[in-house]
Amino acid sequence: MRPKFGSLILFFLAFVLVPPGLAQKPSREAKPDLGPIRTELQKKVNDGTLPSVSIGVTRNGKTLWLESFGYADIGRKVPATPDTIYALGSLSKSITATAVFKLVQDGKIDLDQPIGRYLTSVKIDHRGRDPDSYKVFHLLNMAAGIPHYWRYCYTNSGPLDKCRDELLGRATFSAFSAGAVHTYSNLSYGLAAQMVADVSGQPLSSYMRTKIFGPAGMKNTITHVSGLPAYRAAIARPYRADGRLADQFQFEPAGGGGYFSTVNDLLKYGSMHLETRGKSESVLKYAMQKEIHRVREGLPHELYANGWGVLLLSDGRRTLLSNGAIEGAASTLLVLPDSGIVIVVLINKSVGNDVSDDIAFRIAGALLPGYKKDLDSLFERVGPSFASSELDADSSLEGPWAGYVANAERRIPIELNFNGKTVTIKVDTFEPVTATPMREQGVITFSADIIGAGKLLRASTDKLTFQLPGRKARSLLVRSRPRYS
Repeated sequence: MRPKFGSLILFFLAFVLVPPGLAQKPSREAKPDLGPIRTELQKKVNDGTLPSVSIGVTRNGKTLWLESFGYADIGRKVPATPDTIYALGSLSKSITATAVFKLVQDGKIDLDQPIGRYLTSVKIDHRGRDPDSYKVFHLLNMAAGIPHYWRYCYTNSGPLDKCRDELLGRATFSAFSAGAVHTYSNLSYGLAAQMVADVSGQPLSSYMRTKIFGPAGMKNTITHVSGLPAYRAAIARPYRADGRLADQFQFEPAGGGGYFSTVNDLLKYGSMHLETRGKSESVLKYAMQKEIHRVREGLPHELYANGWGVLLLSDGRRTLLSNGAIEGAASTLLVLPDSGIVIVVLINKSVGNDVSDDIAFRIAGALLPGYKKDLDSLFERVGPSFASSELDADSSLEGPWAGYVANAERRIPIELNFNGKTVTIKVDTFEPVTATPMREQGVITFSADIIGAGKLLRASTDKLTFQLPGRKARSLLVRSRPRYS
């Protein structure tokens, strides 16, 4: 079983003819071993599975494959190109981390100092724990106990600034002790992005443009939907899983999943993470490139470093993975420092990283003999560490628990009652429901559908997910996907 940055799936290959105009002519002839993948992508666009997919592959600075298939905008028949701007989702996290490490390089942030020393505009509630125990490196490695949280701020639903400010103002607390657990968290990177703004004294978009995107030559990379060009042909319209066009929105926190970019720009971004000297040091020097990719000992996730998945194969070669999946988009960036390879896959449909990751991994496998087999062996070996397992009866959990969730109007009471291998959940005046707790990556997780709870919590779903520390639970984290209205 794979860790949670996506799962591998296999496609059936087929040779089909593609109507003229559906695939853009590649800048170079694809290598023979990439031909089957190219044929498959043509088929998926042709049969309507994908509206568009854009691919970029470089090795030691030389372009091996640069091509776009399908339409950025189906209704207007606008072809996708390597300069089409796609939403990135969580690929944004590694870019935000790069900005933090740039400030580290400039002597303005120390990773081993408390978060509060640099994050001055937002106060984190640590629930009585020592705030100085929460370091910057904890935040960047999702080990600061910050909950997973996000909003789709629809452009036709109100001021986007209000949506952002409400997010940071109401969802900022630490549920777990520093370094205790790794909990995937968009909000951690929203806070990291705010830290960049606080330390630099500039709006995030301005700092990114002048210190990251500009020096790297990334001319079409944007931090917020408000920065998208008015020229619609440059933008990949987002499509839902059922093929319908999705509404335009700003993902918040932007630093955790709200950026936009192109294949050409991401090839440049990936190249500056190849851990080489010279041209790749336009933003981060060689030593800082090595540091941002270093997995810290003692942290609870052995395959994660500062916004990057770090996959170590049996022969010592590393694959750096940064990916994302949100409504209407999926993105995957692979950086293979030991081979000088950068691979980018961008899709404008809700397909999840299963699809974009698989394409990227298979491209890497076509370029490197034995790579795919070694990668599959790695996932088979580490998979059990990330798998969910039924929770045995735990005396430290047994019995009743009481707490609340605060929305804009009031505190909403929540009661839990653990009894052996089950838990009963009661939210406000709704009927109690029973769930089965599972243990996953050291965290106890359970979910329940409570009809009407979503509306009460101003969320877009009635499904609530609870997380507790894996031992001697002392705090409660409630997860849902709020929708701005």
